[in-house]
Amino acid sequence: MTAAADQLTLTAAFDRDNIDVRGTSVRYLVVDATAPTLPTVRSEKPPLNLSLVIDASGSMTGPPLEAAKQAAASVAEALSESDALSIISFDTESIVHLPPTRQDSAAKARTARAIAALQPRESTNLSDGWLKGCEQVATEMQARAGLRNRVVLFSDGHANHGIMDPAQLATHAAELYRRGIITSCVGIGAGYSEVQIASIAEHGGGNLHHADTPGQIANVVLGELDQLRETAVESCDFVLELPEGVRVEVMGDYACRTEASRLVCTLGPLVSGAQRAAIFKVTCSDGSLGSTIHFDVRARWTRPGATSPNTTRASRSSLRYVDRCHLADRDLRLASRVAQTWQAWAVRSAMRLNQDGALKAAYDFVERELRYLRRYCEALPEGNQLVIQLERLQPMLNAHFDRLTAKEISSSVGRFMRARRDHRPSSKSSWSDHLNP
Repeated sequence: MTAAADQLTLTAAFDRDNIDVRGTSVRYLVVDATAPTLPTVRSEKPPLNLSLVIDASGSMTGPPLEAAKQAAASVAEALSESDALSIISFDTESIVHLPPTRQDSAAKARTARAIAALQPRESTNLSDGWLKGCEQVATEMQARAGLRNRVVLFSDGHANHGIMDPAQLATHAAELYRRGIITSCVGIGAGYSEVQIASIAEHGGGNLHHADTPGQIANVVLGELDQLRETAVESCDFVLELPEGVRVEVMGDYACRTEASRLVCTLGPLVSGAQRAAIFKVTCSDGSLGSTIHFDVRARWTRPGATSPNTTRASRSSLRYVDRCHLADRDLRLASRVAQTWQAWAVRSAMRLNQDGALKAAYDFVERELRYLRRYCEALPEGNQLVIQLERLQPMLNAHFDRLTAKEISSSVGRFMRARRDHRPSSKSSWSDHLNP
């Protein structure tokens, strides 16, 4: 489906159009969105409403906290007088060091003093600090319309006070996202709990960054700021109508929820001209020869500063029941994308099991996925390499990966699935590069 330059473009297509009348056919629906293109020259930059929430627990003592402070100072310096910034730190309790303040020349000195005053304290009540940051953003949203609203959360640890359950954190993040408050997270070092901040970022429509060194923290936050200025779609959800007799799940780490007979997949914001995809695994029951199952997909998206969403529909996609299905009937271009995403999803899932101590479960999970992926990759140009990489990872799962390598691998496949570039200098190009000695 084509669209004007100021509209979102949406397409949806299956890797194969036929399914077996006897049921249990699995097909993959590839949904692509392309954001509108912002004008090359704009008369003024859109105002930002940004809250930086910084972990000030004892483990941040020294280089981690100093690096976070340097990143915050760099962000403050890059803001204009129409942009609002708030600074919050947290340990067992939260402190608002700077309420939402427009960064004119007089305010920048106050901001610099607030950042310099940050000191390490005690334990980690991540949820309290994060929600306090969201409150600051919400306050400024009520005072001014047309803002681009973000929370960026820094942490190097594992929450041990407040809300610690990832599912509860996800629920809060999803509700804030629906209210227009998006959260990105920066995990510092190797000790942070990926599952906690990943729940916030994924359900909050934002990005999850991994920063191992002090210099990387500033790079990823300034990269986040650049993306914020180039945002063309503030929030985007794929909405898939669910036909009877099929089971649908997203392949990847996008947050999904069911609304009546619809599956809603959260993509979050999109920068100017960016492309983002979600791949849905569709498992079909049996049916009548020659009959069809229709799938309707739409994107529900909001422009920055807008109060009501837009809707873009993709052309209807259909699956037809036949007596015999053949692998040769695939769209090889779409099948290649499915295989790459499948491999990335399998790697991410296996690494999380490994880090949870479920070594055998991680090994067995990859064994099961390989059984099907090998077959699916037949005749695909890069299929053999995808299988070899996963086969190489499998025996390594019998031992604990060190935390840093595990997070680098998870971060790499996460960026791939979300088509997000790494803002850190000298980063490795592929997750498999981290397996090299």
